[in-house]
Amino acid sequence: TDPDGPGTGGGGGNEASLLVKTAIQLNQNDSSITNYGYDAQGRLIRFWQSGNDNVLNDPDEIVILRSNGGVIQTFTVNEDPGSSSATTVYSVYNEGGRYTAKVSQEVVAGSTYRDSLVYVYNGAGQISEAIYYVSIDGSPFADWAKNEFVYSGNGNLTAYKSYYLDVNTMTYEQANDVIVEYDDKPSPLVLGAEAIVLDKVDFLSPNNIEKITITDLEDPASNDVVDYTYVYNDKNKPATASVTFQSIGLPIPVTFHYQ
Repeated sequence: TDPDGPGTGGGGGNEASLLVKTAIQLNQNDSSITNYGYDAQGRLIRFWQSGNDNVLNDPDEIVILRSNGGVIQTFTVNEDPGSSSATTVYSVYNEGGRYTAKVSQEVVAGSTYRDSLVYVYNGAGQISEAIYYVSIDGSPFADWAKNEFVYSGNGNLTAYKSYYLDVNTMTYEQANDVIVEYDDKPSPLVLGAEAIVLDKVDFLSPNNIEKITITDLEDPASNDVVDYTYVYNDKNKPATASVTFQSIGLPIPVTFHYQ
C-alpha cells in the first residue's frame, strides 16, 4: 500500500473554472442540486445534495479523505445524513500509483458482509475491469460479478459491460452493455480512474457525453437511450444541458455553475 504515492490518472483536480454545482430545476418549487467541494489544490473532496428533490437518486453525500499527495485513502457514502445505518465507509488501496482495490463492511440481518472491488489495468494504464468479491462472517472472499471498461484513444470511456457469476456453471454471464458517445468539448469535471473508484463514471472522460445506449441483455424492456444537448460557456465547457431519457420522453434541464 502506498498512501502517499503519485496520482492515478485522475486526481479530481481541474486547472481552471472548478465545477461547484449542477442544478436541475423541475419547476418553480422543486430542484435537484449537486454541490462539489475541493481542497486547496483543487482536488475533489466532497459531493453533497441540496434542493428538495433528487432526480438521479444519487447518494446525499460523499466525503473523500486524501493523502498529502492527493491519493484517495477512504471515502464515506451517506445515503441519508444523520442515519448511521445508511452510511458506508470505503477503504481505498493504492500501489505503484494505481488504485488497486476498495473494501467496505456492513452488517445485514446479523451477518457481517465485507465487499471488495479489485481493479485490473490495461496497457494504457486505465482501469479495464472491476471485479466484485464478498466475504460473509469471515469466510474467504469469493468473486460474484465484474464490470469491463473500454476506452477511445483520447481516454473517453466508450463502453462498459456488467457481468454476474452463474453459480451453476461458475462462468460469467453478461447482464448489460452500455455504449457512450461524446462531443469534442472539455468536461466540467474530469476524474479519470477516480471516477470508477467513486462510482461516478459520468465524470471519467475528458469530453462530454452526447448519447448513452443501454442494452439490458436480461430484460429488453429496460433498454434505454439517453441524449444530451449542451450550450457551452466561453471556456467551451457546458453552461446548460438538456438530458432526455427515451423511456421518459421529457427533457431534464441541467445548469452548471463554476468558480
